Formats: sequence, C-alpha cells, structure tokens
Amino acid sequence: MRVPGPRDGTLFFFLFCACGEPAASGPSLPATGGNAGQTSAVSGGGSAGLGGSVTAPSGGVAGSLAGGGGVGGGGQAGASAGAAGTAGAGQSGGGAGGGGGAAACPDAGHAIEFDGDQHTEMNATIGNTLPLGNASRTVEMWLYTVPKSWRAEHHLYQYGGTNPKEGAFGVDFGDGPYPETQIYTNGTGDTLFKVPTDTVKETGWVHYAMVWDSPTKTLKGIINGVTLGKKTLGAELTTSLSPLSIGYSPTFSGGGGFTGKIDEVRVWSVARLDQDIQSTMHKHLTGKEANLVAYFTFDEGTGTSSKDLVQSYEANFGGKTAPKWATSDVMFTCP
Repeated sequence: MRVPGPRDGTLFFFLFCACGEPAASGPSLPATGGNAGQTSAVSGGGSAGLGGSVTAPSGGVAGSLAGGGGVGGGGQAGASAGAAGTAGAGQSGGGAGGGGGAAACPDAGHAIEFDGDQHTEMNATIGNTLPLGNASRTVEMWLYTVPKSWRAEHHLYQYGGTNPKEGAFGVDFGDGPYPETQIYTNGTGDTLFKVPTDTVKETGWVHYAMVWDSPTKTLKGIINGVTLGKKTLGAELTTSLSPLSIGYSPTFSGGGGFTGKIDEVRVWSVARLDQDIQSTMHKHLTGKEANLVAYFTFDEGTGTSSKDLVQSYEANFGGKTAPKWATSDVMFTCP
C-alpha cells in the first residue's frame, strides 16, 4: 500500500512569483530518485529565479522539490536533487531554497485478500475500546473490488450482535450487483445506496467509511471521502461487545463473505467528517492519533495474523480457508 494505485491522481505543486522583471527559464532535468521519478521542470535565472518542482510517485507524494532561485538563478540547484530515493525528502536550493514535499513510504505494502466462496475470515479482539452502545464512531478501509465482490449480503466487516435491533454495525453489498452497497445496523439504520460509476469501477480500489454521529442520530456511508448514503434514525444504536470481524459477518454471511482485498482498517471513536476522511485517507498514520482506537495496516506480509498500531491488538486469520497476503498499490505518504 505504498505506490500509486490505478485511480490515484498525481499531485502537482505550483509556485508563483510576482517579480518586477520576468524570470528566465532554465533547462529541464530528469528526476532520478524513487522508482519512477518524473521530469523536473526547473526555472531559474534573473534576479529572482522561479523555483522548480518535481512529481515523483515513489519519492514523495510525491517527493516534490521546490527550488527557490535566490540571486542569479538557484532554481536548478533546488530541483536537481531529484526525488531523493525512498526517503523522498525535498531539498532546498539557491540562495533561498524552497521546501520539500512529504516523503513517500518505501516499498509496496500489503493487503489481505479474501475469497467469499471459501469463507475466508479475519477476527480481531479489541474489547470495549471499540465504540459501543450509541457512541459515535467511524470505521474506514480501502477495498480492491472485483465483479464477484458485488454480491448480495457479502460483507466487508461487522461488530456487535443482532439482538436487540440496531446492534450490528457493518457494511455489505445490499442485494447486489454493482454498483449497489449497504450500511446496516440490523434495524432502521439499514441504508442502500449506489456508488458513483464514473469514479468507482466494478474492479479497482475504493475507500469506504461508515460513520455514526450520536448527537444527531445520523448514519452515513462515505465513498472516497464523499457522503453518498445518509439516514437519520429515530432509534439509538445498541452495539454490543464482540470481536471485529473483517471480510465477513459472523451472523449474516451464510452465502459467503467479501471477495477482493482489504487494506488500512481504521476504527475511530468519533464521527469523522468528509473533510477529515479526505485529509488522511492517503496518509499512513502512526497509531497515536487522537480518537484512533484500532488501526490495521496489514503490512506484515507473512504469517496468520496482523497487529494494529494502537495497542497491538491482533487480527487472526480464520474461516474454512485462510485469507492470503497480497500486494497493495494504494498510494500513501508517511507520517
């Protein structure tokens, strides 16, 4: 989960200079750092040279470098550092060099691959740290879906029981097929909606979040940082203590669980807003963020369990057959 995915956009950084006289343009230089550094446009010269910038997916989100031309064109010095390899650290150049971009996490990370037909499962015992009862919460993750993902009652995750009503908190694919999906509480909170087919394809990566805002009794399904499913409930949630089930539901997945990959499972004890989710969905977290109660990166790449970064909770493989480790190509920046 480190290098750009098929639908990730390239980030561009622009520098503008309001100068008394025009700045001369310097030559273009190749950015040699990282796995696939792109060409760096360098502008320098003049009494106030413009800074250059570089977009290098594996060297920053790219390790972008802004070289500020101090006196007499130091722009080239700022950009020629390239993407700075795996560190992706921006370097300064010229008499007044520009700042660097965020470092990209080195190496491709991992995800967990599930096969609903084989009833593959993961279970994490987190205890009452999970938001229970009617407490506000957010559960979010990255998914790689395939055509077989979008089948009725095939679940991504769940915790809490089914009795009393409003006790199960989870996501499935409704009655299928693509593009239908559902957030549910096994009660009045069950909400069907469709993902936007122009941005979410039947096969590919998508970011999914489910949010419960207790004060307003609002349940939301958020796709790629945008609320698409929303419902105000008349009842409160009654979520009971249970393990966090990943890739299936222990109470509803009679026909099998999720088929595809799951990465970066995060549970928060607050109702996150769309902009909150957008601000971190492409960032690798430390596990020390406020209100983060469980965080599985699935980056071990081997074994039959994965530990979270908050309290070392363990998610264990299970089911009729074990899920598999898979390479993730979601692009992230490091903390």
